[in-house]
Amino acid sequence: MTSDTLLAAAAARAGITENANALPLGRSLYGYWARADVLNALLGDGAAAALQTANWEEWSDFVETLSAWMAEPKAATVTLSGADYTLPDARPGSLTATGVFAAPLDRASGYTAALLAADGTYTADALTGPLNGVYSAVTLEWDHMAADGGEGIFRRAKLTDLLAEYGADTCNGLVLVPFKCQLDDSDLTAEDYNAEGLLNYPVLADVGSIAINAGTSADGLKAAKSAALWLYSNGAGEDALTETLGVVTPWNTAAGTTAVTAMQVQQVGTGILPGVALDTAAADALTANELTLQDSEKHTKAERTAFVDGALAALGAAE
Repeated sequence: MTSDTLLAAAAARAGITENANALPLGRSLYGYWARADVLNALLGDGAAAALQTANWEEWSDFVETLSAWMAEPKAATVTLSGADYTLPDARPGSLTATGVFAAPLDRASGYTAALLAADGTYTADALTGPLNGVYSAVTLEWDHMAADGGEGIFRRAKLTDLLAEYGADTCNGLVLVPFKCQLDDSDLTAEDYNAEGLLNYPVLADVGSIAINAGTSADGLKAAKSAALWLYSNGAGEDALTETLGVVTPWNTAAGTTAVTAMQVQQVGTGILPGVALDTAAADALTANELTLQDSEKHTKAERTAFVDGALAALGAAE
């Protein structure tokens, strides 16, 4: 990128100082998204904030209780962030979901907390503890997934995924709860994070990259390079990134013109976990590893070990 006349300007805009093969599109909030009106109908005002800072025991108990409640609604009390909340004795009219979770639109970004916990050290010693925590989160999700691709109260995704699938109008009523893994401080080798922080903050995940097919025609190459430069240096191009796609650009601009993008700007200013870039092969392998748990009913030690081993292999971790 830096050696090409047209692309060098785009690379400089993205802060790329060494030659690279692609331009980053930007970043997007990642975690569990839910409708604010549904959470408030279930738990009362302040439900989203209480869920955001709930610890693992509170979160997992809430999921189990909510799942049982959906099968047979009756008043039930859950504790979130140290305070008690009561599920109603009847199903609210605003609740159309058939399960606690819908199928994730992005699984690979969920490994950010584990990789940060391991301080970016790709070894079995550093990653095994955090990956056990991911296993607990993933099996909790599978156990309470809406059947047959049905609607869930929570959906794990990047904001850009949801904007693309549902549009801004639908997304404006959403709130974000971090993807919580069962982590303990003893699992961490990182000095800059603790288990509480890794539980309570959402991920600002990489959205993807722009690459140009070098094998295309000379006219095609010129047009593609011009389009990349337009996207990175023109006001309308930047609007396409921030307003249409909903990304935080590589040069840290973002839209705040809708409720959900304004929330993203506020959250980035409050606190996030920095997303860890994974190549396509690693992301696909992590996703495939999670899918092996789809029909599991008894979560055994052998299953947990196989999951961790699969994740270590996907990440290319050394023994």
